[in-house]
Amino acid sequence: MMLLKGPPGTGKTSLLAKIAWSFVRTGHRVLLCAPSNAAADELFARTMAHLSVSLAKGSPDYMGIRFQSLAKERHFLADISEDEWDQNPSEDGKLDSRKWGLVSRTLQLVKDFAKGTNTFEDPKIFPAMRWLKLRDQLIGTGTLSVDDRRFYYDLEKAYTEEVLARAWIMGSTLNNSIMMRDLNWVPSICIIDEAAQALEPDTVIPLAIFQPYLRVVILAGDDSQLRPTVLSNAKTNEFIHSTSMSLMECLINSQVHPIILLGENFRCRPEITDLVSKHFYEGKLQSHKSQQNPSRCYIAFMDIAEQMEWPDTWRPSNMFFVDVVDGISHRDAAFSRYNFANVTVIMRMLADLLTHTDNILAQDVTILTPYKAQVIRLERMIQGAMEISPEWGPLLQGVTVSTIDNYQGRDNEIVFLDLVLAGGNERKVGFMSDKHRLNVALSRAKDVLIVVGNKAKLKRIGGLKSTAEDAQRLLSVIEDVGPTYVAEAGKCPDCNESLHPGSYCHGTGNLLG
Repeated sequence: MMLLKGPPGTGKTSLLAKIAWSFVRTGHRVLLCAPSNAAADELFARTMAHLSVSLAKGSPDYMGIRFQSLAKERHFLADISEDEWDQNPSEDGKLDSRKWGLVSRTLQLVKDFAKGTNTFEDPKIFPAMRWLKLRDQLIGTGTLSVDDRRFYYDLEKAYTEEVLARAWIMGSTLNNSIMMRDLNWVPSICIIDEAAQALEPDTVIPLAIFQPYLRVVILAGDDSQLRPTVLSNAKTNEFIHSTSMSLMECLINSQVHPIILLGENFRCRPEITDLVSKHFYEGKLQSHKSQQNPSRCYIAFMDIAEQMEWPDTWRPSNMFFVDVVDGISHRDAAFSRYNFANVTVIMRMLADLLTHTDNILAQDVTILTPYKAQVIRLERMIQGAMEISPEWGPLLQGVTVSTIDNYQGRDNEIVFLDLVLAGGNERKVGFMSDKHRLNVALSRAKDVLIVVGNKAKLKRIGGLKSTAEDAQRLLSVIEDVGPTYVAEAGKCPDCNESLHPGSYCHGTGNLLG
């Protein structure tokens, strides 16, 4: 067993794809697993991208299967037109997982038999043509005669066995892998990506099913990023600490298995890499030399930062903290936090950013926040600006707004991190007290990182004994982010609610100029 720890931007998934393909070329069947469909699709697609052009087009040799539930696969088949059956990767290099399921590949193989285009062996043209005709009849009418039904299902089983015999790569989620126990397919290599974000019982599923046959197991992930999601809390689950720990983290803590650390970041500017490395990886994460070269967004942003005096009149910076001095957070009906002042300041900065240059597009910008309530308000404000502002509203089309937890594994050139700290008399840092979440939030930016919050509020929380550690950690990170840019949202004169310039207060109807 091997533990592969891949911090942000180190190319962990690409390395796993190369390892998987190397095993396949030496005669091993490889099972690729991940806790989510998105992660499983990504690992499977990158592995298949290493195949030659003929294999990527669907040649039977070294066939790959993206295994899913049969019900889901049959639903996919109904959505795929005849013109979409081309097995080539899309323009962005990704594969359509709908067309790589067991049912899909079986159907494609039968079509090859019927056309006489299969080069693996002499095509069984007439049985294949009859099977396809019966399949159309079954879909159209739902009925077959007894003899036809027996012929259809016997031949379907034979075709499925044929596909499995040619499958050298199988991709699946951890939970779905339990349905593979009835298949006549046995791997000798198991690679699990994002293992540090998977629940321990989920990780055990493929290992238990194929334990007698596995020769190598690779668990890859990063225990310094988000942990597995557990819905219970300490009050209802006395074992919350152990149940929220992945198998990979348990093995790392046991210090029994060797750990391979990928220590070179190929994604972020050196300043961002150094920040993340200092606070979460003991300085062991280094920036690759290629990241020294300024990108399109970096050059454009630094020019605008100098014009707008971000963060101050002395020098521009691609990392800084925006201190919203009049920001107060509230809770909605679902107890999720939001902060209108932060929304207002971010919208102003977005307007300045997108109207002063053509070299930064909305697609280059992501706004991250720990709370769903803040995501909703940011999206509403962006949608409202697009509808009422002919000057810069259309420029916002394509800005990504997401919670931090939903953005792990993704990145963008420019990231606004909206902290939404506790408001009023609350004495907690909130979701940002989790160092794993903080790591993910800070490491999503490639070129520019702008953190938005209220430093005074954080210092007050840091003065409390119960929350001092969480607040001091966050304050330490904010100090290392860089200089501070002080901003004020502006308020409605009657109800004291933060307003965006040119917008009306919903409560009083006042307009903020």
